[in-house]
Amino acid sequence: MRAAIFTRQFDPLGDRLLSVDAGRSRLGDVSRRKTRVKTLDGGYAIEDRGFSPADRAIQLAFRASEAERDYLKYLVSTYSYCYICLDGALYYVSISRLSESFDLVTLYVDVQEQY
Repeated sequence: MRAAIFTRQFDPLGDRLLSVDAGRSRLGDVSRRKTRVKTLDGGYAIEDRGFSPADRAIQLAFRASEAERDYLKYLVSTYSYCYICLDGALYYVSISRLSESFDLVTLYVDVQEQY
């Protein structure tokens, strides 16, 4: 799987197309916004407010080169939002954090919108 990452504004470092380690990545859970409240008669009431893409948190793991690692660090330190395109969907995301290990870089983002 490949992921295209780019910013809303022009950036002199451009955009990137990175290979995602699918086995170590998570595309988030799809769920509905529900509230469950106990009632005085011992039962409960459920309020269903529907589905929202903004409830997803995505975790993308990359086996990145040194230049790609530097770009991801730059992205996290410079921007709070970016676009990520993967699996036929475009996401506008809020960047949460970047985690590094010896062979892997993991980007954690929260979905704001899905197109």
